[in-house]
Amino acid sequence: MKKLILTILLALSLNAQDIPLWEQKDKQFHFTASAGISALTTEIFVYNGTSQIKSILYGIGVSLLVGLAKEAYDQYSYGGADIEDGYADVLGAVGGITPRLVYNWEF
Repeated sequence: MKKLILTILLALSLNAQDIPLWEQKDKQFHFTASAGISALTTEIFVYNGTSQIKSILYGIGVSLLVGLAKEAYDQYSYGGADIEDGYADVLGAVGGITPRLVYNWEF
């Protein structure tokens, strides 16, 4: 029951925010890619016997490193990184580990 209430509160808090960056396809891609990377990395570490908390931290870390590398590439190739891409990466990295964290799901 606690997990259900936590999930509902999280969903309501995200809906209450006016986040205009979701209107842009690039931000949606950053969110989705980061979520996938963090979820996959977390599951790989759990599968290989790493503790759940370490696996989650590794998942978030790897996802954020990939996002940071992409922004560094944008800075040098296109002359500018976008902080909103970084926000989308952070939200995606946390979103990717949420099912395991809240429900202890195994994919």
